[in-house]
Amino acid sequence: MDFRVIIVALVLAISGCQSTSNKKMEDLAKVAEGGDNYAQYLLGYSYERGDGNPKDLNKAKYWYSKSIEQGNGRSAYNLAILILSGSFGTPDVKEAIPLLTIAAQQKHERAPFDLGVLYYKMGGPENVDLVKGYAWLQVTVHRKLEDQVTAKSILSGLNLSTKQMQDASKYTKELIQKYG
Repeated sequence: MDFRVIIVALVLAISGCQSTSNKKMEDLAKVAEGGDNYAQYLLGYSYERGDGNPKDLNKAKYWYSKSIEQGNGRSAYNLAILILSGSFGTPDVKEAIPLLTIAAQQKHERAPFDLGVLYYKMGGPENVDLVKGYAWLQVTVHRKLEDQVTAKSILSGLNLSTKQMQDASKYTKELIQKYG
């Protein structure tokens, strides 16, 4: 039997039921342990939300990390948000930024905006990078994402030097060419 069929069935079961059977979660775990990154994502999500499994953020982090190793942008985004929310102790912007970058590169709908805001003002003085913030906010606008109006508002208030604006424009073009 094709594992993708099992995964689709499990997605429907997880998303459509408040209580998912142990057997379904065991099947999902077997597929995840076999290396399927989407099953790993689903298992991480299940542990994060406590849907089908007891809520366990360390297990969620483990399965998200396994999925990220294979390039899953959703897992990268979810783990970044957990890290930024302080779920594992003190929020860690330096740990979250690379995860959000992976998610943004894979066209996650919230990641470019979140990256732009983090680089602009939320990451603390040691993480401020107006050039990168500008570029990721421009990607948000370019992709016409949900937060584009807010991104435009932030962009209009940025006060970049001529050199920073040149660098930001160049970086924006690179991001859009490479990641859309």
